Amino acid sequence: MTETSNSNGADEPLFDFRDEKQKQNFFYSVLWILVTLFFVFPLASFLSPFWLILQIFEPFLPVLREATSFMDKFMTWPRKMGLAIYESRETFPNPLEETPTSS
Repeated sequence: MTETSNSNGADEPLFDFRDEKQKQNFFYSVLWILVTLFFVFPLASFLSPFWLILQIFEPFLPVLREATSFMDKFMTWPRKMGLAIYESRETFPNPLEETPTSS
């Protein structure tokens, strides 16, 4: 059922896409939600205990700084995915890509 009644009793579509671009943007939002739920969250959940443990030893073993900063990119990947979902981006949010900072 794709139609619903509004307060005036008139039937209108549940998703009213004005043009093809809005349909495409909706598709990308749904795609990024699925990727986030089934890939990004499990990966971040798997890495988080190791990342926390390595944080403790980072001051004593400087070589761990590179490992924890690499893991940190995957730990913050859900934030990038959330932004991509919100903005309906067409490009895949790469966790290894640096995000530009706003000044």
